[in-house]
Amino acid sequence: MYLKPKQAKALYKLLFALMEYTNFEYEIGEDPLAAGPGSVAPEQTSPILEFLWEYSEKIIDDFVLENPYDFSFEELETIQSWKHHISGHFYPIENTKRGTVLMLDDEAFEVIGISNDIAEMIPVGKFVVKTTLLPFEGEIIYDTIISHHSIVLGPNITKTMSESYEKLKADDAVVKDTKGLILAKGRIKDRKLNEKQDGNTSALEEEQIPQMTHEGVLAGLSEAERVRVIEEHLQDMHLQTNRTISELIVKYAYRCEPTANLNNCLNLMGKYELAGFAKELGIKYAMKRRKADLVAELGTALRTPEGIAVMLKEFNRRGLDFLEEVATNGGSLSLAREEADRQALLMYMKPIIFTFLTGTPFSLGGEVLTYILPEGVADAYLELKETDYFEDRREWEEIDRYAAAMTDLYGVVSLDEFLEVYNEQHEAGEQLEKDRLYKKLFSLIEADEQDYELWLFEGDVYLACYEIFETDFDENEGHDPFAFACHIAKRHRIIPMKVFPREELLTYSYITHVENTEEYKRLRRFLDSNIPDDLETEEIFFAENVLEELYEFFLWDADIGAIMEYLSECGLVFDLDKTNTMLSLVADAANNAPKWSNFGWTPHELFEKQGGWKRGSIPSEISDEGDDVCDLNIQEPYQRETQKIGRNEQCPCGSGKKYKNCCGRALN
Repeated sequence: MYLKPKQAKALYKLLFALMEYTNFEYEIGEDPLAAGPGSVAPEQTSPILEFLWEYSEKIIDDFVLENPYDFSFEELETIQSWKHHISGHFYPIENTKRGTVLMLDDEAFEVIGISNDIAEMIPVGKFVVKTTLLPFEGEIIYDTIISHHSIVLGPNITKTMSESYEKLKADDAVVKDTKGLILAKGRIKDRKLNEKQDGNTSALEEEQIPQMTHEGVLAGLSEAERVRVIEEHLQDMHLQTNRTISELIVKYAYRCEPTANLNNCLNLMGKYELAGFAKELGIKYAMKRRKADLVAELGTALRTPEGIAVMLKEFNRRGLDFLEEVATNGGSLSLAREEADRQALLMYMKPIIFTFLTGTPFSLGGEVLTYILPEGVADAYLELKETDYFEDRREWEEIDRYAAAMTDLYGVVSLDEFLEVYNEQHEAGEQLEKDRLYKKLFSLIEADEQDYELWLFEGDVYLACYEIFETDFDENEGHDPFAFACHIAKRHRIIPMKVFPREELLTYSYITHVENTEEYKRLRRFLDSNIPDDLETEEIFFAENVLEELYEFFLWDADIGAIMEYLSECGLVFDLDKTNTMLSLVADAANNAPKWSNFGWTPHELFEKQGGWKRGSIPSEISDEGDDVCDLNIQEPYQRETQKIGRNEQCPCGSGKKYKNCCGRALN
């Protein structure tokens, strides 16, 4: 069996265009397509195809983004699917009515020909062949080249492969379509990774056995009911956490009469604790000083606005609000133990606020926690409020939130782009100059570990998500994190930034951010109904935890193999039909989630803007009835204004030389 002439023509059109683009962009060799597809020799196209499949992720992404041949959405989608190719040395084991079965490791693929049957080109059961398998219109084909290798397998190996093949046939596990090819690539990648880590595949084979699952407590609930159940559970958790914190507060509170004298409060502390605060305040040789000297010097420093500012660095917003409450109450605030349990107030606010415990559980008033802002500290705090400290701090916190949100959403963003968004979303008095922004960001990064870092690329200063450089999610593939960051930055130069309203943008600064699209909700419902029986964590948070991790995979544009590996680790291993259902839901969620390389746009939004989809033609599985298609108000993608000049054509400048040896060389 082989493709119909119309299908074969469509395949050659797409594949040759991708090959020509690859050769032009990376100058692999002479243009093998200059004389037309009919005169193409395998020895000319083979180096291009090998390079293409080795770097398919980047090349295909760039091709689809630029769309230099004005292909339709369906054609671009076909090319996108080729990122799931499988390259290797295969063993032809049987000819079937539909095609030829090729074996690779423990997988068998039924492959059909392009213009004629594969059986006419290669013998079965004799030699190993090298090729690349591609998904195309639901079938599995090859990339136009099947090369024979003078490798003859011994009788023991051929016997083992025959037995494996017969078992696959008996289990109906021979891969015959596009979805099966995608799943097989994930399994092959898993095996290679497992072999690399511990040298055997038995553990992975065990993981591929379908796991037992059950419906969780959230299965079948409406969104509103689901939110209510989770909130009630969180309230119970918070109450338990608050009680634990309260017990620690009581444990470390001073059991004596409260005092507002700063030196008396400091004398309640141990020498090593005092020395630690002294070091933060810049007092030298603190460990060598006597306790009395430390108390005196700390007392002096804490009676100044500058000393208070240093100590307040460790206070979060809740701590600052509580400090203000104590100061407003005259420097002393007493709470019953039950109220302290409810508020779960910060346990460690020394040396600004000191906590005292009076009473007992059996006394008339019960246990009472009294929070004291010593007199000298209270005066320094009031002086500090008269300065620009808190206004500057709010600005620092605002910049930090924007930096965390924009690097989480975009991966990398230049300071110019950051500044444009920041200033557009703030009033005139709150806007920043570039130099001030740079200094603020540099100070934030120097002062503490942040979720982002400054990065210099081709003369421009960028903010980059620290995970790009710090995580090893792609080291097993040999990818270079720096090259990945460069790839994102270059793509951002040709894609307009998707700018979100302030409140929506800042949700991306949350560690547990998850999209809330309909596609995510459908995937969440699937996860709620398929909780692994051997789950060791709370099942009520299973779906949210999985979605948080998948969101990270989508941002990085991870391949299906990495996603399947993660889902397998979560215990989400099913039979083929259920796996296909899950993968379909995952794909829908991925196509409706922002990607770093898309500058905040989802893949569907980019395709829609590029004209791939028109109103009324969006696939039903990603469209809700009655909803309008958004009008994305962004600039049109780049379109070539003049006809593309082939590398081997005469240069239009009139020199008589080939374009690649004249203006094309200068341009490159």
